Amino acid sequence: MQASLLSTLPNHTTILPPTSFRTHHTQTHKPYSLSVRATTETTTTPSPPLTTTTDPSPKLNKYSSRITEPKSQGASQAVLYGVGLSDDDLSKPQIGISSVWYEGNTCNMHLLNLSEAVKEGVQEAGMIGFRFNTIGVSDAISMGTRGMCYSLQSRDLIADSIETVMSAQWYDGNISIPGCDKNMPGTIMAMGRLNRPSIMIYGGTIKPGHFEGHTFDIVSAFQVPFLYFLILRN
Repeated sequence: MQASLLSTLPNHTTILPPTSFRTHHTQTHKPYSLSVRATTETTTTPSPPLTTTTDPSPKLNKYSSRITEPKSQGASQAVLYGVGLSDDDLSKPQIGISSVWYEGNTCNMHLLNLSEAVKEGVQEAGMIGFRFNTIGVSDAISMGTRGMCYSLQSRDLIADSIETVMSAQWYDGNISIPGCDKNMPGTIMAMGRLNRPSIMIYGGTIKPGHFEGHTFDIVSAFQVPFLYFLILRN
């Protein structure tokens, strides 16, 4: 092979390839481009087969029917029989009643009784109501302590737990019963994720108390430390 030619010029040196290499390998090529060829094939998500019916009314149990109608879900149906459902009940819509009940907060201590009344109303409407609980945090108790670090994240846990039970149990609708603080946004977040018929029933605010002709509420309790130090200063 012919040796490389060195051409020395002022201030720099140029190295040239052999003549034969330049003759056969210096063809001009079109620049490569990164392009994606479009395809005419489309990918579609499989959908359940359409069923023809003459009944114009919507299927109210379209979610719970996933476990109450197929013969392959006999175990699911056996469990539902075990909790007291009859053959007729299996064709009714199932409503998950999520209560943010716990005893340690005046905003939430009564929600268990309220959920029982809600369940009775669901039954009277010809549906099946199943109650379940979720967690809650009282800002009134946690305020001013490290406990408030858990207040904001409690709404995500509430949403996660409601979404989990509703999806796993195939309930057709949701009725959430929150108390105060982060309970309400937590239940609403779950409803948005589920996109199923849902209602939020607020448990109500704490009733104020009365002492020596004065009315006191939770805000009054928050103001006590400031008033105490103000009195000491004066």
